[in-house]
Amino acid sequence: MVRQVPRRRDHRGACRRVRAIKLREGSLSAGSINKTLRLLARILDRAVRRGYLEKNPARGEDSRLHEPTPRRIWLELDEVRSLLNAAGDYRRELATLVLAGLRISELGGLRWRAIDLANGTLMVEESKTEAGEGRKIDVIPLLLSELKLHRAEHPEAGSDDSCSRLQWDAPRDRSNSRGRLKTILKRANTARAEEELPPITYVTNHTLRRTFASLMYEAGAQPTGLMAQMGHKSSKLALESTRSG
Repeated sequence: MVRQVPRRRDHRGACRRVRAIKLREGSLSAGSINKTLRLLARILDRAVRRGYLEKNPARGEDSRLHEPTPRRIWLELDEVRSLLNAAGDYRRELATLVLAGLRISELGGLRWRAIDLANGTLMVEESKTEAGEGRKIDVIPLLLSELKLHRAEHPEAGSDDSCSRLQWDAPRDRSNSRGRLKTILKRANTARAEEELPPITYVTNHTLRRTFASLMYEAGAQPTGLMAQMGHKSSKLALESTRSG
């Protein structure tokens, strides 16, 4: 009886086929596909350690797709004003995001007790990072005016009430705010077209946060100070939001 030698499988070719299938589907970006491949590589690392594979086929430069350099996008002040004018009932929340640099989750947890209208400060009590919790933000005059008007419109609100729940049934988060931003952007661009101004091409919650950093640098803020205001662990992260970054 002749013993058959098992055919050697082309594991690297299989990884390339997975990559090609995901590309053809067109539902994932290069970055998302690469994240999937990196997860696969970690799983196969364990298979190599246990002797199931001689070499990890998901490792190597040729297994990854080229990812374009992320765009560092911020808004100019006139674009900020256009969005605020188009925001309607969302104006005060939008103003707080772009003029205080809050994460969307931080805005959702913002309560009136954390806003000191007399001294012009805002305390972030809840954040996704340790560096973000407990930080105090100096509220600029434009935002302070918006918050004072917001407070005057809701005198019945207690100190423990959520600011974002005063106008909506649930606090804002990244998923339920995305559609709202698209609607505001469409309105803003309609108004800008009537004024013969260029359209605003791209707005996300991160765009608003980077805009805050850009405006603060233009006003003379230093990296370490902005790092504290934004809840970053290093000034390098704050610098990524600048025009030179």
